This record gives sequence, C-alpha cells and structure tokens, in this order.
Amino acid sequence: MSEEYKIPRRQIMAQVTLVSEPPRDLLLFVGLHAASHDGTERPSDVLNGRESYVPARDAQNTMRLLNLDSILVVTVAAKDESVLGSLEFQASEAACMDVVVALEGGLRLRGYVRYVLPHGQQRLQNYLRLPERFLSLYDGPRVHLINRRRVIWVECQNADAKNANTDSPSTASLPQL
Repeated sequence: MSEEYKIPRRQIMAQVTLVSEPPRDLLLFVGLHAASHDGTERPSDVLNGRESYVPARDAQNTMRLLNLDSILVVTVAAKDESVLGSLEFQASEAACMDVVVALEGGLRLRGYVRYVLPHGQQRLQNYLRLPERFLSLYDGPRVHLINRRRVIWVECQNADAKNANTDSPSTASLPQL
C-alpha cells in the first residue's frame, strides 16, 4: 500500500484481557490527532469509536484484530489516556466515586470513576447508562477501560459521596497520576 494512504498512528502499550483468556501485553494504535477533542487520540477514543474491531500487535509482532465485544478490560498508563487534560478532571462539578467493578470471569477492579453530568443527574447509575462502550476506572498511574457489556456489578465504596462539590473525594485526594 502506498505511504500516502496510511494514517499516522502512535503505539500505546496496553494490558488487554479478553473473555476466557489471560491478560496479555499488546500495542494499540491511536491517532496523532483526535476527532472529538484537542490533542492526540486516546485509547478510550479508539475503544468507544464506531469500529467493531481494533488492530493490536503482540510481543511476537503479530497483528491481531480484537473484537471489542470480547474485551473485558484494557489497562493503559494514565499519561496515555491524557487524564489530566480531560474535561472530567478539570470540571469542579464532576462527580467522583470510589468503586469496585466486578467483571465476567471473576475479575474485580477498584478505582475511581469521575464524570460530568447535568446537576441533579450525577448518580453513579446515570453514568453507567451512558452509551459509550467502555468506562474509565482511574487507578493511580493507570486507567482501566472496562467494557460496560461485561460488567456484572458495580459497588460504590464511598456510598455517602454525591459529587465533587459535597462529600466525594476532591481531585486533590485522587491517586496521583
């Protein structure tokens, strides 16, 4: 294929867990420019995009096309997800919840979900209803991108927290990214 038809991409190291398979390290490909926001494309942009399959390269340099419906979780470095520049971390009215997420196959992950919804609609349940296929769970220096269709249950660890303006942890109390 001619070089003029290739779309420039950068490679992101990710740990990918597929249904009925052990986690494996793969390289994901993201664009140098995002279509929906300023800056580079994030792994979550690719996973929440219109495609049903995404390309990835394994340690043996084999190209795989991953079926998004078969992905349980993709874990990437927070810096690769551009967390600190994203709207949900800048907005003072963002809700922030410490949660445990149980996935098919017995996998459980703990971290923070942080999101912006209209005033009066900032319940965790409303966030979980959003149409994006993958939700972001912030866990210190990493972000788990979890397939909503593979979630068994979500348990809030700070049940009294309503949003970042009341009782929930502030951005300052979030794990350092």
